[in-house]
This record gives sequence, structure tokens and C-alpha cells, in this order.
Amino acid sequence: MFKKKCLTVLIFVSTLLTVSAQETNIKKDFLKRDQEQFNKLIQRKSLDSTYNFLNTFNNRNINNLLSWKILAYEYWKKGDMTNSSDIVFWLKGKTKKFPDPNELYPQLYHLIGNIYFYNNEYDSAIINYKKTISYRENHIQVYDTILIDTYQNISQIYSIKGDSVNTFSYLGKAKEIVYLQSKNIVQLASIYGRFGDSYSRLAHYDLAENYYNEAIEMLDEENPEHQEELGLLYSRKGFLNHFLAKYSKAIDLYKKSLVFFNKANGSVLEKARIIQSQASSLYMLKDYENALNLYLQANSIYRELLPDNHSLLINSYSDLATVYKSLEDYDKAIEYFKLARSLKELKPDQLRVFGETLWKANRIDDAEAMLKWANHLAITKSVIDEKEAADTYFLLGSFYLQTGRDKLLGLYYLNLAVGGYHSSLGDKNEPLGRALLAQAKYFIKENDTEKALEIIQKSIIALTPGFNSTDILVNPEKVNIKLSSVTNSIGWKARALAQYYEKTKEIKYLKASFDTYQLSIKLVEGFRLSQKYSSNLILNKEVNNLLNQAIQVSYKLYLLSKESKYFNAGFSLIEQNKSTALLASLQQNDSIHLSNVPNELIKKENSLKQSLLSLEEKMEGLTSNKKTTWIYLQQKQVLKKSLDSIQKVLAANYPEYYRLFYGNNIIQISDVQKQLSKNKVIIDYALSDSLLLVYVISKKEAAVFSKKIPQGFDNSILRLLQLLHHVNTDNSYADYKSFISLAYENYQFLLGDFAEQIKGKELLIIPDGILSYLPFDILLSDTAVNERPNYRDLPYFINDNVCSTLNSAAIYFSYTQKKKANHGQIIAFAPTYTFLDRDTTIKDDYILMPLLYVNKELESISTFFSPKIFKGEEATKKNFKKEAPKASVLHLAMHAVLNDDNPLESKLVFSNDKHSSGMFTVSELFGMNLSADLAVLSACNSGNGKLNKGEGIMSLSTGFQYAGVPSVVMTHWDVNDKYSADLIAGFYTYLAKGLEKNMALHRAKLDMINKGNAIYSHPYYWAGFTLIGNETAIVSRKSDFGKGLEYIIPILIILALIVRKKKKNG
Repeated sequence: MFKKKCLTVLIFVSTLLTVSAQETNIKKDFLKRDQEQFNKLIQRKSLDSTYNFLNTFNNRNINNLLSWKILAYEYWKKGDMTNSSDIVFWLKGKTKKFPDPNELYPQLYHLIGNIYFYNNEYDSAIINYKKTISYRENHIQVYDTILIDTYQNISQIYSIKGDSVNTFSYLGKAKEIVYLQSKNIVQLASIYGRFGDSYSRLAHYDLAENYYNEAIEMLDEENPEHQEELGLLYSRKGFLNHFLAKYSKAIDLYKKSLVFFNKANGSVLEKARIIQSQASSLYMLKDYENALNLYLQANSIYRELLPDNHSLLINSYSDLATVYKSLEDYDKAIEYFKLARSLKELKPDQLRVFGETLWKANRIDDAEAMLKWANHLAITKSVIDEKEAADTYFLLGSFYLQTGRDKLLGLYYLNLAVGGYHSSLGDKNEPLGRALLAQAKYFIKENDTEKALEIIQKSIIALTPGFNSTDILVNPEKVNIKLSSVTNSIGWKARALAQYYEKTKEIKYLKASFDTYQLSIKLVEGFRLSQKYSSNLILNKEVNNLLNQAIQVSYKLYLLSKESKYFNAGFSLIEQNKSTALLASLQQNDSIHLSNVPNELIKKENSLKQSLLSLEEKMEGLTSNKKTTWIYLQQKQVLKKSLDSIQKVLAANYPEYYRLFYGNNIIQISDVQKQLSKNKVIIDYALSDSLLLVYVISKKEAAVFSKKIPQGFDNSILRLLQLLHHVNTDNSYADYKSFISLAYENYQFLLGDFAEQIKGKELLIIPDGILSYLPFDILLSDTAVNERPNYRDLPYFINDNVCSTLNSAAIYFSYTQKKKANHGQIIAFAPTYTFLDRDTTIKDDYILMPLLYVNKELESISTFFSPKIFKGEEATKKNFKKEAPKASVLHLAMHAVLNDDNPLESKLVFSNDKHSSGMFTVSELFGMNLSADLAVLSACNSGNGKLNKGEGIMSLSTGFQYAGVPSVVMTHWDVNDKYSADLIAGFYTYLAKGLEKNMALHRAKLDMINKGNAIYSHPYYWAGFTLIGNETAIVSRKSDFGKGLEYIIPILIILALIVRKKKKNG
């Protein structure tokens, strides 16, 4: 009889799903037993069985047909529009057989109106709703309670059409019937919800929220009859908050909505819609992983119950493609875009994203075709959306310029984009500024810097309210600018000005470049205070380049002018650059819990930052709707005020946290010199693509040295490190000669210019990039010629200088120099590893080698101290967390897995226990409150092997320092644990004698060199250990006078007793 397909669809207007009184108005139909059977089937939602059951009856009486109408409505609620529509339009032909008045006619035309409403055929929906209204008013009664739902639905169509008069007229009628007839609180709450929807469409958002709140307050959360309506109201309130860019709040509301729908066993369709909406809010917060999971849930429902060509399913595929693109899984994104497009042609904005995805996947030909097709569709629509067309022009222009396929065509399309943004959005908007900058980049590459600067200035004007100067030497004084503009327009202007100086040799342009870089960096810091950003935003390669370029400009200005401000600025910029990698990891690690800071406070802070960032992005795509712009600006002010309030609390009550996240982490050279002792020298390195800068700072002097980085520099360091990490006995002499050559060459390059000034000094070396892996001790201050390999007698740098490493000068003086000595117990942890030990949480599943000499290492500590030792199965993460806060020294005879790509995921490897893995991440360290003076890691596994940044090492030591441990001894590579045990024994021997940590490690290394033979003095055996941080002794060192008193005082006491005894006897 009917075509049966079980189809679920997402209803465009959620309120159509509300169970109306019309659908439950059947009091009698079949015989009593048939009535009971029908009711049971409907209650169990066994719709196909109900269908078969009704087919056993004739369709001659109206009550039987009303049962079919109930079944049609249940199919509707489920989303099976095919069966619902088939039944409804079949019933339509039966209505003429029955005399007036009857219930079938008005209920049927109400359902037909719903179907047209769902299909966006609003005029047809209105016609059928009016038939229902007319019939009930003429044949039944004017204030028929069943009209409440019809009035509500027709009011929403008029609301969508922008007819406010009819909207509120029909809502008023519905409300009047409730007051006069039904007295039904759920119906009244539903009407208030519709008022909220209508005011929301009219941009009266406060009024809308008030109506939603009043509706919710009417209902009882514990009453099962109220719960589905509560679910609808919370979801609508969620939609409103999403629109207002309050994404975190929207997510909370969606979650609450789902709770009520689950309690009420509510509509599957509505649940799917809410899940999809929740995913959209998570996407806007850049929580792509969780957004993906929810998008997949919604898509699963659609695939099961929707026809393949349904627009909701197609949009779901497009959403999945977009989130996969954001996750940089381009193959998966392309797969879903293709699937969506195979079912129905996509919209221009969807095709544009598809084309961009193909471009990122390096499928250049396909990308070009897709971007051209997106542009074609956008500009050939019957009503052209100028903003949409400009977006396609912009991406096409960028594509042709950046791929180099057709630069002139690319410039042509960018000109069209600029015109389109001007026309649709006005003179002040982000898309216009972005398009102008893309043009300027082209002219910079063509070395037409004068033209480039003219266009960049226009870009800054477009991006900055109240700024209109076309003078390229003028920057805006008060800038409220988005991050993309900070890292692009102003940064690129600074770069172009520096390039223009090279062309003109007029120093005013270089000074303007410096000032513009300073402004750009200031904006970066301001943005960091107010946003939560991820690695692809502020702390990315582009910002790193920005700082490196600023460093070079400041150095060049110092050489030209000899002004101290440029000298000092260069050092400050280098220090700032050192902190960016760790800060990026901290900012993108939502799970990090910092010691003593309430987790809820950090969550609230992050939520506000995410909402601000998402609101900024939403404002970028605004048309020239002044009312909406004003609303967003008001919302932004509220968010910023809330964030400022939280940050004031953090600054006042949790200064360490505030300094870590928001302090500049910069120290001036004069402050360094005030705090530096006479025999110490700081050597701070900065590596860029082409230049090495080195600041050398002692108590009374400071100088900067520079060298052009020779071709192959990185490779020479990598080869030198390779020679250090392994002893190749099969090729020992060739390796020996290579080592001598490379160690001397790099000494000359890294230290040669100031070797005499630092000779005999204690050096605090602040490395950069790949230099973080290089132990400077092994560099050779002279050449050496031997017929056989002889590593013992080489002129190592360690022979003349004591070296330790710092993360940065700011961290050294902030965290490591102000700690009081701890005279507690040494606590040691020594897990047991076997060749079978693996951990699937570590990328590439590293094998952790057994540490066979760990007992010898622990015995050496016990010779001089009384350590508390956790060995084997007792060396768990749980025991570490419990015992570590009590330690004066933490000795960790274990592996560490370093991660340069995500430094806070570097791990210490404890023994597993019954409840958890032994993996202890650096992010967990930040959550501890330790008081130890020193942490010693006597074995290390250098994670992913990418020796290019050193961020894993630096973040591990910073984690300890933030937790309260001022210094860390750790290794650069897997040191042979037999020799490691010997070196550690020497280290603790000298610590026990009261030597400073740097000197103790220095002496232990020299002992290893001197007692080894010609081969076993190889740096592999002794140079892997480095001290990072504070060098203060952990044991008080007595003076010679103090040592003498140890013997003199007991003798004096004995003599005094003898004299006293004689006096008594005398």
C-alpha cells in the first residue's frame, strides 16, 4: 500500500517535533482489544508492526483513519518522511467521504502544513495551516485547544519571512487559548519558547533569552511530562549562545538538553540535531578532535535513516570534511568532500574549502579546477553574494601567486577580491586587509618594496579602526587588531621597511622597521594576554621568524648607530624567542594542571580565551550589518572584562603561574650584570637561517658577536653529535680524525671570537635550536695530530672552563637563584626495564634498554648520603608523586623520552603499577610542588631522534624548575650505564665535599677522562651529562679554619674539664 523506508531527518524547525494535543485526541476506534494492541505498538515505537496491524482493518470509518494519521505522525517524529508523507496524502483523498464536523480534516491538514514547513515551502505550509484554523473555528470552536500548535507553527513561518505583525498575532492567539482553555503549563512554556525564537530572529537577543529563561522556570525538571519540552528549550538557548559566540556556554546548554531528551526518551531527530550543534560549537573553539567525534555520531544517524541525496546528510559529509581539513588529515577530508559532491553539487563556500584542501594536499591541478568551479558558481548565481564571490577570488588569486602558476592572473583575481570586499563590507574589515596584504607580498617578492609598502599601509588602515594615515613611516598608536593581522600586516611592513633600507640605505627606514617590529611584538604580547591559541596561531613558525628578523634589524642598527637601546633590545628579543616553544606547549595543553592553582579557575580562563578567539573569527566574516557588529562588540567587551578580572586574581594570588604564562620572561642586561657573580659569564646564542648572534655578558662587560652561518652548519653539528653518540671501533681512526676536525671547527665558530675573555671562567651557556644538544665541553680549543686515536689527551674546552646550561637568563634569575637550600633526604627511583618492555603511548614504540649498573649507582650515593630508595616495582609514578615533595635531591635512574614536537609530552618512564602506566609527562611536573635542590636523571632516551630544536630537553628542565627544583642533571643521549654509574659516583663524591653542582660535574668528567685509556676517554662515556640551571652546592662546604675547629674545640673542652677537676680537688 505504501512505500516503507525507515528514514530519519533533521527537522529544520525543532518545534515541529513537539507532540501536539492533536495527535493524542483518539478516545475510541477499534474494538477494545484492538485499541489496546494499537496503543502498545505505538508506545513501543514499533511503527512497521503498527503499519501491518492497521492494514488488517478496513478503512471505512473515521476512527480507523485517525489511527493511520497517528502512525503518520509517529513516522514524522522518527524522521521517516517518505512513509509519513505517503500516508498523509493518501488520507487526504479520504477526507471528503466524511460529513462535517470531523477530526480527520483539521488534523490531516496540520500534518500537511508540517511537511511543507519542513521542505521550506512556506506559502504552501501557510495555506494548509489556515485550512486547519478555518475548519476548527467554523466547525468545532474558536478557542479549540488543538489550535495551539497550529498557531505556533504558522507564527514561526511568518517570523522566518520577517512578518513581525503576523508572528506575534498568531503567538498571541495561542497564548490566549492556553489562558482561557487548556491551562497547560507545557504548552505555555512552548509558546514562550516560540516568542524567544521570534525575538532572536529580530536580533533582540536579551528579550529572546528572557523568554527562554521564563519558559524553563515554568517547568519542573523532575516531571516526566515536562522533560522533552525542557530539552527543546535548552537546545534553543544553546543555538542563541552559539550565534553570540558564547560557544562554551552553548556546549553546556546542549549537554543539558540531551540529558532531558534522554530522560524523556525524546525524538531521535532532535538528539541528532543537538549533537550536530554541539560539534559546531566545539569546532569554533578549535577542539577539533571532540568536534569530529560528535560530527561522526550525527553522521551515523543520518546515514542509517536518510536517503543518500538528502541535504542534511550531504552537509554532514561537508562538515566532516572541514574538520578533517582542520586536523590536517587531507586524504580523509578529500574523501568526504568527494562523497558529498557525488550526491549533490556543493555550495560555493563548500567547494572553496574543498579546493583549499586539495591545494594543501599538493593536488595542484585538482585544486585549480575546484577553485575555478567554486568561483564560477559564486559569480553566476541569480542573486550574487559579493562577499562570497570575493572569497573565491581571494583564494584563486592566492593560489596562482603562491604556486607560481600564473602570477599576473593571481594579481588580477586579488584585485577583484579587494573590489568585492570594498563593495560588500566597506573600508574597514579583515578580509580586505588580508587581500591587500596578499597583493603586497607579491610586490615584495618582485623587489618592488615601495609599491609593497604603499599597499601594506592600506592593509593596516583596513584592519585598524580610527587609523587612516597613508604615510609608511606612521603606525597606529592604539591598535585593536586581530592576531592574523599582527603576524602578517604589521610584521610584513617591518620586513618590507628593512628591505627598503637595503635598497635606499636611508637609516630612517631601518629605524622604522625596528619600531614596527617592536609594535608587532607588543601586539603579540597583548594578544597572548587575552586569547587561548594553538600551535598554528601565535607561537608558530611565522612568529619565530618575526622575532628572528627583529633581532637582526636591532643588531644592524647597533652596528650603524652604536646606540645602547638597540644593543639591549637585541638581547631582550633573543630571550623572548627562547620562551616561545615552551609557552606554545603550555597554551595548547588543556590538561595541564599547575601547582596550587585551582583547576576550575584555569578552565574558566581558557574558556573565556577560546570564546574571545572564536568571536574575533566570527567578526571577520561579518557583512556591513551595523547592528550585528555592535552586538558582537558588546559581547567582546563583556568577555574581556571577565577575562581581565580572572587574570587579576591570578596575578595577585598565583604570581608564579601568572609570570609563567603572562610575564614577558625577559630580563635586561643591566639586571643580569647586577645579579651575576664576578667569575661567571653568560653566553647567549641566537641562530637564524643566515646569522649567528652571541651575547657575552660578565659582571662588568657585555658584548655581542655575529657570524654568517656557513653552508652545511647544521649538518656539521649533526655529524659531530653522531660521532659523540656512538663509538665505532670498526672505523675508529677515520671517526677520530672527523671528530677532531669538527670539534675544532665548531669551537672556532661558536667560541673563537671571545675565547680569551672567557678563559678560566664559569660559563652559563644559553643554547639555541640544535645547539641545545651539543655539549660544549667536547669542543677542541686547538688542533691535534695523533697517529692513533687518543681521546684522553685532546685539548678539550672542559680543560679551561666549567660549563653549565640555562634555558634562559630570565628563568635562571627568576626561578633558580631565589630558592632556599633544602637539607632533607635524597630520594632515588630506579625502575627495572627488560628488553620486552614497551609502551604503546610512545610514538614508534621505543624499546627501553635495561640499566644493568643501576645498583652500583645507588651504592655510590649511599656511600656519602643516606638515600631513601624505591627500586623495581616500587619505583612507580604514584610513589614519586607521594615522596618527591619531601626530597632534597631527586635521583632518577630511569629513561626519559624527549619530544621536540610537543615538549610537554616528554616523559619520565617509571615502573607500571596496577592502576596506571609508568609514563610521567612534563605537563604533570608543572602540577607538582617540589622543594628539592637538584634532580638527577642518570639515563635518557632522546625521543623521536629529530635533533633540530632541543625543546624536549629544555621543557623537561623548566618543568622541574617551575615545580621548585632549581637545577637538573640529565643526559643528551643514552649513555653506557656502566660508565654512567662511575661518573655519577664521582659527581656525588664531589657534592658531598661541598663543591658547587657545576664544579662537581666538571671534576667528575675530568676524572673520567684522565683515568680512562685512549679509547675509553671518548666523549661518549663522559660528555653526555649536562647541568641545567642553578649551580649552588647542596652541602655546606667548610673552610680550612672551620675544619681546624673540629679538632680544636673537643681538645679545649677536655682541658677545661681537667682544670675544673683540679680546682675541686685543690
